[in-house]
Amino acid sequence: MQNGCYDNRPQRYAIWLLGANILTIDVEYLDAVSLRHILADGNEIALLDVRELTAFSIGHLWLANNLPLSRLELQIRRFVPRNDTRIVICDDANGIAERAANVLGKMEFSNLHILQGGVPAWSEAGFDLTDGNYVIAHAFGFFIEEQYGLQIITASDLRNKIQNREDILIVDARAEHDYTASSLPGSISVPAAEVARRLPDLINSSHTQVIVHCAGITRAALGAQGAINCGLSNPVYSLHEGTKAWVLAGGDLSSNQTIAQPNISANAKAFALQAATKLKQRNKLKYVTHEKLRKWSSEHSDRTCYLIDVRSEQEYFDSHYSGTISIPGGELAGMTIDHLATHNARLYLFAESDCARAEFAASWMLQSGWPEVFIVSDWKTATCINGAEPDCYPELDQTTPALISVNDLVAQLARDGVKGNTRILDFSQSDNFRKHHIPGAIWASRIHLYERLGISLQSKSIVVSCENGEIARLAAKDLKQELKLSATVLKGGNLAWRSAGMETVSGIENTLGKVNDIDPGFFITPEMEAAEVHKVYQRLIDWRINMYAKFKQQRPHEFIAIN
Repeated sequence: MQNGCYDNRPQRYAIWLLGANILTIDVEYLDAVSLRHILADGNEIALLDVRELTAFSIGHLWLANNLPLSRLELQIRRFVPRNDTRIVICDDANGIAERAANVLGKMEFSNLHILQGGVPAWSEAGFDLTDGNYVIAHAFGFFIEEQYGLQIITASDLRNKIQNREDILIVDARAEHDYTASSLPGSISVPAAEVARRLPDLINSSHTQVIVHCAGITRAALGAQGAINCGLSNPVYSLHEGTKAWVLAGGDLSSNQTIAQPNISANAKAFALQAATKLKQRNKLKYVTHEKLRKWSSEHSDRTCYLIDVRSEQEYFDSHYSGTISIPGGELAGMTIDHLATHNARLYLFAESDCARAEFAASWMLQSGWPEVFIVSDWKTATCINGAEPDCYPELDQTTPALISVNDLVAQLARDGVKGNTRILDFSQSDNFRKHHIPGAIWASRIHLYERLGISLQSKSIVVSCENGEIARLAAKDLKQELKLSATVLKGGNLAWRSAGMETVSGIENTLGKVNDIDPGFFITPEMEAAEVHKVYQRLIDWRINMYAKFKQQRPHEFIAIN
């Protein structure tokens, strides 16, 4: 192990990384063969790749979740809610895993393991890696298409149908915010889990052709096959590669299309109720009361329970069962890696009993390989709350950085004049920094502070910021510990700066180190010409096809067909 020294396992490690302080915490090192075995033992495990997204996208273990060290404190409790969950951490054998273990240990996570030799050792042992992101989710979409013989339509064929004025309904099965950002002109937002209760009111006749799309494969497949499974008799198609194929075929996308609030008719409600019954019978779905959930959870503290509200975000904010997290149904199944990290955990899903949304989500999660999925049938009889669940970030509370207001920073910069005595480090996601940042700010990642990269910060007044100020507070702490430098935090972050009407600029010319939070093969910048964007889209489409071929050959995970 570079920069480290080890005893026998299980062990404590002592690591000196690039001049950092010695870190000590209980951890067990696993070789690749041992990890291979425990990934298949059926017990709970969270496999965390703590490298930044760029490194993760170049090559990673199939079942890994990417939780970068730079944002670990703000993500881990959502993804791994139980402190004694078995966690295996992997990196490039460069000490990042040890740093992550140290962070998790201070957060009282107690069952920590590190893949010895990191991702390179896994590959050297002859085990498979994959590149890209959302690999299991993409593979699941292809699986649904193949397993059920889903009818696929190309973008060119769809254009012909539109030009011929055929009776079609174009449905965008993604989350509402994705639809608002860009969607096919004339399409209607119907998130994948909403099809049973929304489509009956949108279809003109039994001859109306329903074309379901997303930006790629999976959510379109879930929405289209979901419509078929719930008994819709109309012709249903999934648009091959969605919005990307549409653009490649010469089509334009629309932004800010209006999302009509659904007024569900009695007929649609009856159809959704029948669909829920069909899904229940077909998938042998399991239901529990909230009292049984509470009792089981209290008696099984050694098991992880994700409590998931699969309705829309607005419905969740209006009223929800305390302790649930909001993940609309199609996003849960189509973007699982964005939400859950503990494999083999129990899932408890919450929605109304007559809309089929929980039934859709449960059936998809069972087919995607989650072994224990339950629907909470009577949660509305319990005491509910509104608004968002309160954030729990003790690590932020433990930081006490000096704060500077927007007005005081403006005054400080004015006093500096051309001398440039103030350095503003911005720890936002690089994509947000590209769109708008404070003039003169330097983009940075917390990893850069560990690596000692970039410009000299000595003899400067350092101000740190980010979108909302949270990561900046942690970065200020890192600066003190890693570089012995004091920094002030912009109160309210860049949001406060923009809300005050202050000037911002775009681009990302000034960086403390290399940009490390993008998928380099498929990243698109506003400066790209259309031809270059098209090349990226085609590369992504080709990658997905090749990735699924590898998935079927290597079988890193098993999906379950329910007929």
